Amino acid sequence: MIGETPAIRQVFSVCCSLRPGIDEEFLCKYLHFMTETDYLQSMGVSALGSRLRRLFESLNGPVTDLYRREFRFEQRWFGLTLLLSDEGPLSVRDAAQFLGASHVSVLQIAKAMETKGLLIKTKDTDDGRVSRLSLTDAGKDAADAIGPISARVDRAALALLAEAAPDFIANLTRLENALRETPFSARLDDASESKTEIKEKAPC
Repeated sequence: MIGETPAIRQVFSVCCSLRPGIDEEFLCKYLHFMTETDYLQSMGVSALGSRLRRLFESLNGPVTDLYRREFRFEQRWFGLTLLLSDEGPLSVRDAAQFLGASHVSVLQIAKAMETKGLLIKTKDTDDGRVSRLSLTDAGKDAADAIGPISARVDRAALALLAEAAPDFIANLTRLENALRETPFSARLDDASESKTEIKEKAPC
């Protein structure tokens, strides 16, 4: 009942030795549940944030490793590098708007890229309070070089989506648009005041 893996049998034996008289049938069922069931999946919408973080990590981790291994390039620099390659020099504010990122986040990425010699930050000639970001020659070379790696990542992502979630991008876009229209903070306020019971559909 508890499976044939040595690890599960060992855990079963340890539990029985530590707790003489333990309900062995219950323990068998519990171990089976814990090894056969994804706990976060079983929580449904209550674990939405945790599952999204886990999904991000499972996708982003291998891509980050790939960029570091093949090119010594940080994957988080990707967006700003391609943006400046396509659009030319931009202010930090404009870059943040293009990327949908915070001003602070763009500054942090720019500083890291500047340290690696991929980017330079200069004062705007018309307004000295404004910093403009532009790629160095090394940064432009990087933008060209990461193209094949980016295409490889795209092919892997497309294959994954075709296999498991063909409508994922469309659904993701709808979620993003819905949150732009009504931020989740407002939805939390509405939920606290709502008298309507929210019934969650059972996960497939």
